[in-house]
Amino acid sequence: MYRSLKMRIEPDSCKLYFKTNGRLPSQFDLNKLCTQIWHNCTFLHRYLYQNAMNETAKRVLQAFAKCEENRRRKERRKSRGKTDKENAELTGSPETGLACPRFRKPSRFCSYTNPLHMEVFTERNGRRMLKISKINGPVRCYNQKTPVSGVPRTCTIEKVDKGTHTEYYACLSCWDDIERRRGDEYLSGRSPDAVGIDMGVSKTATLSNGTVYGNDHMYSKLLDLFRKRHEAFSSMLPGTPGYRKARSRLSHLYGRLRGIRRNNVETISRQIVDSFDIICMEDLQIGKLKRKSRGKRMTNAYDDASLGMLRRRLIDKAIEAGRRIILVDPKWTSQVCCGCGACVKKGLEVRTHVCPECGLVMDRDLNSAVNVLIWGLTGNPFPERWDE
Repeated sequence: MYRSLKMRIEPDSCKLYFKTNGRLPSQFDLNKLCTQIWHNCTFLHRYLYQNAMNETAKRVLQAFAKCEENRRRKERRKSRGKTDKENAELTGSPETGLACPRFRKPSRFCSYTNPLHMEVFTERNGRRMLKISKINGPVRCYNQKTPVSGVPRTCTIEKVDKGTHTEYYACLSCWDDIERRRGDEYLSGRSPDAVGIDMGVSKTATLSNGTVYGNDHMYSKLLDLFRKRHEAFSSMLPGTPGYRKARSRLSHLYGRLRGIRRNNVETISRQIVDSFDIICMEDLQIGKLKRKSRGKRMTNAYDDASLGMLRRRLIDKAIEAGRRIILVDPKWTSQVCCGCGACVKKGLEVRTHVCPECGLVMDRDLNSAVNVLIWGLTGNPFPERWDE
C-alpha cells in the first residue's frame, strides 16, 4: 500500500511542479512531501523509516530527470538545421510537456534503500548476522567470507522471485578513509603507466604488456545442463508444484551464468583500472560485431565475453578513479604490424601475426593491443592507402 501511494503521489507532484515553475522539483522539495506523508499516514511507522521514503523520492526524481534529458536529446536531433532561437524554444519551453517515466506497479518495486546510522553487523555463534531496520532480530548472511571494508552508509534490500521461493540480497555502500589515486595528483614525480587493450571473442581482453584474460565459454560448458532444465520445465503442467520447482531450477541456472559473467567483468575492469593510469581501448560496436557472427557458437562466445559490459565498467571505474580513457578506431588494428607499420591482411582463423617485411612474429591479439596503445598515445590514424 505504501509503495502504490508513494509512487503515485510523487509523479503527480513532479508534473504539477513542472507545470507551475517550468522545472523539476529539487530533492529538498520532495523530502518535504515525504515528511507530510509521514505525519499524515501513521500506519507507515510500523514498516519503514522516513529516510527510506526520502531515498524513494530520490529515485523518482532521478527517473524524471533522465526521461527529460532523453526527450530533449531527441528533440535536438530533430531540430538540426533550425536557428538557435528555434532550438531554444523547442528544447527549453515548458509548453512542450514533461517526459514522464512509466508507472511501476507495486509488484515490480523489488528494492528499497535505507541509510544506516548504527552498526549493521553482529555475531551469533561465530556467524556474521545482518541487522535490518523494521525486522525483528538479525538476519543470517550466507556469504560469510566476503570482506566488508569501511563503514556501511546505505543498505539496499533487493527481492528476487525464484518461483518456489524468494531470495533477498543486501547491497551495502561503505565509506573508508583510504587515500586513492585520483586526477593528476598521483602523476607527480613519475610518468603515467599506459596500456592498450584488445577485446575479442577467443580472449576477452589482451593487454599490450602481454597480460591475457581468457574467455571461459561458460555457456557452452553449461549447455547440456540448460537443455535438461528446459526439457524438464517444458514437460510440466503450469500451476503445479513440479512446474514451479522446474522454473526455480532454471532461474537458478541462469542466475549462476549471469553471476559468472559479471564477476569476470568486474575482476578484469578492477585490475586494469588499479594498475594503469592511461587506458587505450578500441571503440567497438558490439551489436554490429554480433550481427556479423559466423555461427551460434561465436554469438554465445560474444555473450560469455560480455564485451559491452566490460567496456562500460572500464569507463565508469576509470572516471571514478581519475584515470584517462582513450578510444581508438578499431579498424586495421589487427592487420597492421606494430613493428614496422606494414599492412598484413589476415582472416579471423589466423591467430598469429607474421610480418613479411620486418619478420616480427607474435600473437595476433597482442599485436592489436600494441597498435591500440601506439595510436591512442600518438593520435596518428592509419595511412589512407590501407583503406583502398
